[in-house]
Amino acid sequence: GEEREALLASIYVKHIAADEHRKTNEIDIDRLIYKNDEKQCYLEIKERSNSLNAYKLTQFPYAKIETGQRLMKEENLPVYIVLKFTDCWARLTLDANREYEKGSQPFAPRYRSYQQFRQRQVPVKLDVERDLEILKLRDLCLEEY
Repeated sequence: GEEREALLASIYVKHIAADEHRKTNEIDIDRLIYKNDEKQCYLEIKERSNSLNAYKLTQFPYAKIETGQRLMKEENLPVYIVLKFTDCWARLTLDANREYEKGSQPFAPRYRSYQQFRQRQVPVKLDVERDLEILKLRDLCLEEY
């Protein structure tokens, strides 16, 4: 929930040597990171219950891509989607001009059933090896299986 997300965001903020994170007013991109009271970047954090290489593709709502690309154009700030797997942290640096692949199977997140029929349920599909950068961050990762 919210506390876990705040903890993960705090770990990431420390990793990039920024000062703090604050909630945004956006539905799909949760955090804004600051350093010296200046906006540095937007951050969305997702936690996975599997290792990085458990699946070739990972997915999350495509609306996060659309919101991130809009924020990049409006605010001229980078947007990162960080995925914390059981064995590593990985980051997608959003590209404002890239057409990301939409999945064909819409899904309904368990925690937001009221959004079941909205656009945000269409997933983006990312190739974990091609699209994600592995971060040198080990906090809260399992040491072995």
